[in-house]
Amino acid sequence: MTGAAGQVAQPAGMDGVLMSETTLAQLKHQEAIIKHHKQGEGKALKIVRDERLYLATHRNFEQWCQEQCGYGRRYANKLIKSTETLGTKVPKTSVELPDGKYRVLYADPPWKYNNTMPDYFSEQGDHYPLMSVKQIREMDIKGVAADNAVLFLWVTSPILEEAFDVIKAWGFKYKTSFVWDKVKHNMGHYNSVRHEFLLVCTRGSCQPDVKKLFDSVQSIERGKHSEKPEEFREIIDTIYPEGKRIELFARREVDGWDYFGNEITTT
Repeated sequence: MTGAAGQVAQPAGMDGVLMSETTLAQLKHQEAIIKHHKQGEGKALKIVRDERLYLATHRNFEQWCQEQCGYGRRYANKLIKSTETLGTKVPKTSVELPDGKYRVLYADPPWKYNNTMPDYFSEQGDHYPLMSVKQIREMDIKGVAADNAVLFLWVTSPILEEAFDVIKAWGFKYKTSFVWDKVKHNMGHYNSVRHEFLLVCTRGSCQPDVKKLFDSVQSIERGKHSEKPEEFREIIDTIYPEGKRIELFARREVDGWDYFGNEITTT
């Protein structure tokens, strides 16, 4: 594009400020760091915010965080603050799936929803980075699942339909489900929500090792945001005591389990 004097015009940002190619390149560089969850994503967010690089594509920092990173403002500010405060927990990055074949897989994906909640409601992106269904579906879970394996997959009602696309893409077939009755209610668009599903899916032949039947509905009062009750892991360990096991999108280390997740912390 050329200006009145025949010179190449610089692209304009969302607020009308001319953005140089260098500025756009800096923005893309910081976005790449955040996208791949490399160490320093908090610093990258701070640079984008403080240097107003987000104006190249978005009207404000919060909009850029939501659309480009899947982060809510609270989570983004938490990451930024962690770079400014000494002695905070440092994320132990685990963004590559480990080698090996696992018989038992336990997953709580950071589902990204295609709607928004009122300002007074705490959204998922305010607590952790989110992933689109496409991103979750394209993970190479087939590569780490044994020929005969079982998958326990957490999902909420709004994303239930899309979850079956993920199950198929990962090489599993749906078999049954557990329902977690949280006792306490959460805000919803159509009803007052107090449950989540734990879908049970298999690959090949993988029925339980122990023929003990647990109640399909477990009433356990919810705790911290998105934290799942350990009672469900105990159910899994009870009926499937044999074979290697991995927790996908884990937030802490558990004896006997391998993990994949960028929220594992160490002091």
